Amino acid sequence: MKKYLLTIGLLAVTNIFAQNKNTVYNYDYNYANKMSRLWIDFDIIAEYDFLEHKLFHKDFTLKDGYIFKNMNDSLVEIGFYNTEQFVANREVYEMKYPSVGRIAIRKKGDKKWIRVNTKRTTVSFIESTDKIPEMVQFWAITTALQRELFYREKQLYERATSTNITVKTETSL
Repeated sequence: MKKYLLTIGLLAVTNIFAQNKNTVYNYDYNYANKMSRLWIDFDIIAEYDFLEHKLFHKDFTLKDGYIFKNMNDSLVEIGFYNTEQFVANREVYEMKYPSVGRIAIRKKGDKKWIRVNTKRTTVSFIESTDKIPEMVQFWAITTALQRELFYREKQLYERATSTNITVKTETSL
């Protein structure tokens, strides 16, 4: 009986810690036009322009340091952002850029940072983002994507420039 209770208890604890309530966004990157798409279950949520650092979401747009809400086929400014702060709806959020490690965000005044995890084709948050608005989440996601895509572009450039082609030319008389 103790064996069964121990097994059920371990399964319950494993399920509690294994659940990640945060959304995992898949992304792909087109090297030709420098655009990336973010999707969940094959439903495209947003498009990200790597060259201009713009995010086009179905509900809002992050562009040129301003936050625009899509209303009646026009853009209405609702806030602004820079590399350190995001201000929307009279709330301020902060971002931390470690030189090595993950980008993290938090609401100003909170003690806990929420880190962004980027993998080969996915982006997600490590901690719970229940109290963070979706706009702020995408601000952090775009910054993490900018970093990841810059690294990919750098690797592609290094591979292209390291290719050494030699042509032997000899004159024979």
